[in-house]
Amino acid sequence: MPFRWRGYWDFGTGALGDMGCHFMDVPFRALKLGYPTSVECSVGSVYADFFKEAFFDDVCPPSTSIHLKFPSKTGQGKEISFSWYDGGIRPQLPEGCDYQRVFGSKDGGMLFIGTKGILSAEMFGENPVLWPEAKFQHVRVPGAKRALVPGNHQGHQQQFIQACKKGYGSYTSSAFDEAGPLTEIVLMGNLAVRSFLYRESKADGKGFNFPGRQKLLWDGANMKITNFDTSNQFVKRDYRTGW
Repeated sequence: MPFRWRGYWDFGTGALGDMGCHFMDVPFRALKLGYPTSVECSVGSVYADFFKEAFFDDVCPPSTSIHLKFPSKTGQGKEISFSWYDGGIRPQLPEGCDYQRVFGSKDGGMLFIGTKGILSAEMFGENPVLWPEAKFQHVRVPGAKRALVPGNHQGHQQQFIQACKKGYGSYTSSAFDEAGPLTEIVLMGNLAVRSFLYRESKADGKGFNFPGRQKLLWDGANMKITNFDTSNQFVKRDYRTGW
């Protein structure tokens, strides 16, 4: 089934590649993110027996937590920290949130944690809430700054088809000049996952070393990892010959 293709590295990019664009699009646009400077992750393990970890190189892991760093937008102050969780892993709720409330939806959610407050939302940025609510109860939510896609979630398909028919310069709410860089950020997370899973046999043949389990430094302009060259094999690959 097409949905299950996402779990095989030869055909898909896992839960992150499937759902990342639906969640990461909002902070990507709102914060005007560029290339990340670093990424690190941890990955859920699979065990074949007691204390015997199993490795399935063809498929994506059951869960991941991925942490990216982006440069400060002002050139001063702290970097922007960006975290992704899947496979049932959820972030710790920050101070100021109502712990009795359900955050996100069955599909997931997002949190913007700032210096003056917190913004929570569901997938696509729907149903945003400012926290603490008492502090922001008088804040009005501004209207959309760009035209919304008619037809709700399915409307973007028709929008894309109409743009193809009309030709270059046609309006789409997710143009390639935005979708391309966003996709690179999403796949940067998977670059960390592939590096995390990379293993080398120990000299004595007993077990493995995992040299890719470290913070990876990214040179976005040149599309390469600068501190662990082995990771660069996952940046691109030779595509199989067609039929």
